[in-house]
Amino acid sequence: MKRISSFIVLVNTIVFSVVILLFAGITMLRSASLIEENARSLLTEWTVSWGNRIDGLFTERFAYVRSLKAYIENTLTLETLADGEKTLQYFQNADALMVNIVKQEGFLDLYAWFVPEYSGTVQQYTVSDLKLNGTISWKYDTRYTRSEMAQPGWEWFTVTEKQGKYVSEAYVWEGFDVKLVSLCETIVIYEK
Repeated sequence: MKRISSFIVLVNTIVFSVVILLFAGITMLRSASLIEENARSLLTEWTVSWGNRIDGLFTERFAYVRSLKAYIENTLTLETLADGEKTLQYFQNADALMVNIVKQEGFLDLYAWFVPEYSGTVQQYTVSDLKLNGTISWKYDTRYTRSEMAQPGWEWFTVTEKQGKYVSEAYVWEGFDVKLVSLCETIVIYEK
């Protein structure tokens, strides 16, 4: 009788242990599933949030680029653009706008490039703060031919010229620890 009762106790203990282990296993699997579901939900929320922030930054940056574009399109003439000295004087007058945008908004540079067919000795005008420390530099003495501008590396110009707008892929620029993105818009002066 003692053997039967020991056997019954053993069977009950085994059944009870199996039930407890099954319950614990199911609970752990369900908990893991809920944790994974919550983690995915949180990751999705963060991704959307950061995506909205990045979209907002691009929208804001494009607003500054478009404001400079509108200013140039409405105030620069082809006659001024054809004369290097007049073009330089024009952009020096526009410095109040360009320098403030570069400084306040943390742009590395802000520039206007023109096709060689319509520009005189000044083909581009760039305002830069490459160290983001408020030290402004200007560049306006670079000139390229149309064939040079058709070479690889000029997509920011050639694609913009063809499509009206260009946002580069993130790229590494010598001297910077982070990847950069260029935002470009076509400037049209008297339909040219």
